[in-house]
Amino acid sequence: MRRVVLIVPSWLSAEGEDSVLRAKLPALEAFAERSLLRKCVPIADVSTPEAAWLGIEPSSIALQDGPLIVSAFGYDPPDRSAQFQLSLLSLVEGVAKRPKVKIPEAELDVIWEATKSLNTKVLTAVRGEGTEHGLVWEDGSLELGTISSSEMEGKAVDERLPEGDGERMLRRFIDDSINLLSELELNRARSEEGLEPLNLWWPWGQGFRTATPNLALKRGETCRVESASIRLQGLTRLCGYRHGDRGALRAGLRTDLEYLVGSLSREACSIGLIDVFGELRTLGRQEEMDWFTKELDRRLFAPLWDLARLEPLSLTLVAPGLPTAADEGLALTYSSGAVGANTIPFDERALEERTLDRAQVWSVVNQALIS
Repeated sequence: MRRVVLIVPSWLSAEGEDSVLRAKLPALEAFAERSLLRKCVPIADVSTPEAAWLGIEPSSIALQDGPLIVSAFGYDPPDRSAQFQLSLLSLVEGVAKRPKVKIPEAELDVIWEATKSLNTKVLTAVRGEGTEHGLVWEDGSLELGTISSSEMEGKAVDERLPEGDGERMLRRFIDDSINLLSELELNRARSEEGLEPLNLWWPWGQGFRTATPNLALKRGETCRVESASIRLQGLTRLCGYRHGDRGALRAGLRTDLEYLVGSLSREACSIGLIDVFGELRTLGRQEEMDWFTKELDRRLFAPLWDLARLEPLSLTLVAPGLPTAADEGLALTYSSGAVGANTIPFDERALEERTLDRAQVWSVVNQALIS
């Protein structure tokens, strides 16, 4: 039986907000009528909540941004290496800013070629994509403090440099990156065009690569994960699973749902994370949430429903509660051949049903992948 897990965070509305799931959604309704519904316990505030998407108890894994980023880009550093996320920022008059325009690949090639000269016997920069890359410090220490690239937006660099073990080495790396990149011809050209320079490498999110379960070995088969998340891509690789093309799912409302359907339809076991609604909800873009929900029904759930009538299919759909409100979520579990016995709708009204069982998100996913 083909097994599919779909996770859609921030899909459920908070109390007082309009529901996007109360619309007419024929395919989703067809699945819901033949499914088991459960409430999902809110995910705890832990360092690696993405573990739940793979069916792992999140508190059992503690990985910071650095090790996840380095893993995502296919690099396996020596043991006891401190690993950082390395962000490419703009430095203008001593103040750091995150680039607002996508970096052309040709410019990134030039920057990266120059960056190789910053490597030392113990520091190795790991190429990633866009503004996000990695840095490995062999036999490094975590006894230091760093500031994330988002927290550095609009802040003076000199006042927020790394502090603690290895601070002199990391500060030198940062200073050398400013001196090296600021002199590149491409940055002179960018300034003439009114674009911010790309002249600061900023390391943060340090951590060691800690043990993770080999899920392919544990569950007896590999699984393909589709998401737009670099962190989830890194964790997927560490756990022995395969990750698809993040570019297909990071386009927001232009997410390539046909690509996702194709991937889910080919694989014996797959996980899809559709993380679009969080930002839309934060910005209050209700009409766009309504539109995208209907697109999900038409372009994702309808093809999966057609697939379920052609071959055995197990579908688990998880809508975790809003993390900011620590609300309960909702999960649907469908298996081919089930008859229409469920009368509880897959929307916020189900959360009021006292008869529904409650389960952890990670447990729901794990059960779907091993059954």
